[in-house]
Amino acid sequence: MQRRLYKVAALQHTLLQLNNISGVGPALIQRLLQCYGADMPALCQVSIGELVARGFSQQSAQRIITGLADKDWLQQELDRIEAQGVKVITLYDDSYPELLRTIHYPPPLLYVQGMLPTFTTKNRTVAVVGSRNANAYGIAVTRAYGAALVQQGYIVVSGGARGIDMYAHRAALEAGRPTVVILGSGLLKPYPLEHTKMFAEIVAVGGTIMSPFPLMMAPMPGNFPARNRIIAGCASACIVVQASEKSGALITASYALQEGRDVGIVPGSIFDPLSKGCHTLLAQGATPLASIDELYQFMGCSVIPPQETVQQLSAQEQIGEQLHRICVQPHTLDELLQKTGMTSDMLYDHLWDLQVKGLIEQTVTGRWRSC
Repeated sequence: MQRRLYKVAALQHTLLQLNNISGVGPALIQRLLQCYGADMPALCQVSIGELVARGFSQQSAQRIITGLADKDWLQQELDRIEAQGVKVITLYDDSYPELLRTIHYPPPLLYVQGMLPTFTTKNRTVAVVGSRNANAYGIAVTRAYGAALVQQGYIVVSGGARGIDMYAHRAALEAGRPTVVILGSGLLKPYPLEHTKMFAEIVAVGGTIMSPFPLMMAPMPGNFPARNRIIAGCASACIVVQASEKSGALITASYALQEGRDVGIVPGSIFDPLSKGCHTLLAQGATPLASIDELYQFMGCSVIPPQETVQQLSAQEQIGEQLHRICVQPHTLDELLQKTGMTSDMLYDHLWDLQVKGLIEQTVTGRWRSC
């Protein structure tokens, strides 16, 4: 048993070092695993020539041997892992997410804070992603759909970013349910920094903060496609609320489609740039999710909540609430159209409803303001 534990630790240490080497990604590490398997620690005694003979390029072989020789970094990382109470799980561990293991080139290891759920279809995990620049419509839909999903026992997975990601996680927190954040940085360099408190709340309610990157890795742009691939891989389905033509949410949806996951899209205004990416995916055959009923049908829920519960989660009411907040400062109709991303007819309907309720009024200059 002691020898086995030693071999497991040695394998983990080797993967930690490989994972830290610039230019050595999951595909290259998978090739090494295929060559050496559980004997990966023996790489520390392998020559560049042997790696080249096994089909690795001279440059890759040099990187691997040089990186594995840096024992100082390894010791510092192990000290940080112990001091912060971080868990490290590798592809060889039973606790490695089952769904993630099935994707092409899964990350060789994951750093984890909090409780790690078993990512299986039985646990019903769902990725909810969208724009960092979400408008009132996107926020309202995310809150409503997020609340509906966690009420049915789904675990929401997202990237912890501003906008849609944050509101998806918040929907779970407001229900006291766990949620999973996949970071595009190291756990000790959380991004965005202003969400540090939210991340702590997620861990406190039994959720998970997870990263494939070394603990002190900064949030570099090249990290986020890899992060998005993991979000898609950890979930049995992916829901995109808002996405421009070029966005991380579209990348996540593309990865989900490549891995055979179901992708659902929230339609938006044809005039809203944040809906252009969504409508492109709809044209490619993704499933439209224009109501909570459609959301439940998409997810295969057998239980639909009572009508009064659905009414409480109404996206329409939440849009009105957001509009009321926006109008704390007076706005013209054009300004409101731009801020909310609604069509003119939709905006008029909400303004009329709020006016009837005495929550909003139109000034003599034609601007709309909250009462």
